[in-house]
Amino acid sequence: SNAEIWISGAPMFNQRLADCYISFECPENSKGANAMAAKRLWLGCLNDVIQSRYYAAEIAGLNYRLYGHQGGFSLHTSGFGIKQQHLISELIQHTIKHDDFSNSFEFNKQSLSNSLKNQLLNKPVNRLFTRLSVLMQRHSYASSGVLEELQSLSLKDMLSTRESMLDNYAIQGFMHGHWREDDAN
Repeated sequence: SNAEIWISGAPMFNQRLADCYISFECPENSKGANAMAAKRLWLGCLNDVIQSRYYAAEIAGLNYRLYGHQGGFSLHTSGFGIKQQHLISELIQHTIKHDDFSNSFEFNKQSLSNSLKNQLLNKPVNRLFTRLSVLMQRHSYASSGVLEELQSLSLKDMLSTRESMLDNYAIQGFMHGHWREDDAN
């Protein structure tokens, strides 16, 4: 079974836990609300794909989170160190190589649109702090601007932004917990 990949060879007792953070800093992300909308949509579609594929890894005690931020996107993994290195490698390869999102594009676009619309319904104080955050943080955009760009975004536009982000990026990483020097290298 698929779960055996993540469990085999890993004694379940006396396992040490570890965390790994990998940030992809992408200049493409700074090109405005359109790039932000495309990135958020792409990550939503990608998360759908990897959730179904790596569900067994989560059952086996390996966790991951792929999320966007102002400078690009990040991958955080945690759990048992012995199989985590393999999971990280697969998730990065999947992130870089997977480009067929035709099945989940419309669903994720509608879901993101609903989320952004709900943010616009926040109480005035929350909207004020959100607006201040947008003004003070680079590469941060108001929900209304991202929503406006999202409405006209096509699958082709999203894939073009994805390609631009993956053509030019810098990686920063941080590992803590039970890792060997070989694992880090």
